[in-house]
Amino acid sequence: MQDRPTVQELLQEVERFLQEEVAPRLEGPRRFHAIVAANAVRIVRRELEIGEGHLREEWEALDALLGPEPPPEGLAERKEALRRRVEEVCRRIRAGEADQDGPFRQGLVRFLWLLTRHKLEVNDPGWLQRQRA
Repeated sequence: MQDRPTVQELLQEVERFLQEEVAPRLEGPRRFHAIVAANAVRIVRRELEIGEGHLREEWEALDALLGPEPPPEGLAERKEALRRRVEEVCRRIRAGEADQDGPFRQGLVRFLWLLTRHKLEVNDPGWLQRQRA
């Protein structure tokens, strides 16, 4: 494990540099690209900060939907197993299991809302707090 600066601190400084020092000195497409790059760094920071918690919640939701399965040990292995389990959900949807209201469809809706919330928490967390008409 590295000491200081941490990964989060490094990314925060790159984001600040792009947003506050680079973008204001540029114009047109270059300014836009600097702002987009700063936003990409912000997204990466959030993913690193909350991604493992999301993986855990998604695994638990899939346990409720597909039946319990112990998660693999390593992060890469957990991500791959999660992808495989989501493919199983897709297979079941294509097979028509979500067409009629029932436990699978109800669990699927809960799982899809969870995925949507997780994606917004990483990509645009303010969207969840904005008021809607």
